[in-house]
Amino acid sequence: CGRCPACEAGDPVGCLDRQAIGMVQDGAFARYFLCPANYAFPLPAPVPIELGALVEPLSVGAHALDVAGMKPGDRVLVFGPGPIGQGAAALARAFGSADVAVVGMADAARFGVLRAMGFEALFDLAEPGAAEGLRDYAGQGFDIVIEATGVPSVIDQGLALLRPLGVLAVAGMAEKPATFDLMKLVKNRLQIRGVSRIPPSVWPTVIDALAADPDAFAPLVTHRMPLSQALEAFALCREGEASKILLVPEDG
Repeated sequence: CGRCPACEAGDPVGCLDRQAIGMVQDGAFARYFLCPANYAFPLPAPVPIELGALVEPLSVGAHALDVAGMKPGDRVLVFGPGPIGQGAAALARAFGSADVAVVGMADAARFGVLRAMGFEALFDLAEPGAAEGLRDYAGQGFDIVIEATGVPSVIDQGLALLRPLGVLAVAGMAEKPATFDLMKLVKNRLQIRGVSRIPPSVWPTVIDALAADPDAFAPLVTHRMPLSQALEAFALCREGEASKILLVPEDG
């Protein structure tokens, strides 16, 4: 807002009257909208205009990895193979993770996207033996777990797969409280960190990653549909049959 104590102190992320574009204010589903100049980021030539639509969802994964304190060589486990989780996995690999695994539940289509991106350590917990296979693969534990499902029970599952001093970064928006093993949290000196309100500084980091290897992220765009089929597009997302859908105006 530019007026509250947080904004006046130079902390726009902590704004007390945040008016998010596309949520509170009109976003790109409107024919026209106003955008503050400092929130407009140019795409460099190597980034196709369609991949510009990935910057916002990728920024969530990038911020989650930053909040978790990811370092090159860390083992990263992502719960949730949707667009946020897919992006977090892709960025973890781009940022130098030694090992990236993704966990889901009956997400065949989205696991297909991850395979197209070159990921092999995929665990669909709806399949027999997948939970045991995940525990075996975890070994001594992951350095970082990214929660991108919004399912409360995943918190306890994620903590169980961390090494001592590991970090669980929660990006999913759960509508119900979570319960977890507090003794494990204390004895293993684990940390749970919340991920929200993406700092503007994250966006250039994501754009640089896209520019460095646009082909690595291109499979995230699974559908291109006319704006007149927007309701069908939302249904595909709800059913887990799509990752990122581009809605294209018929006159565009």
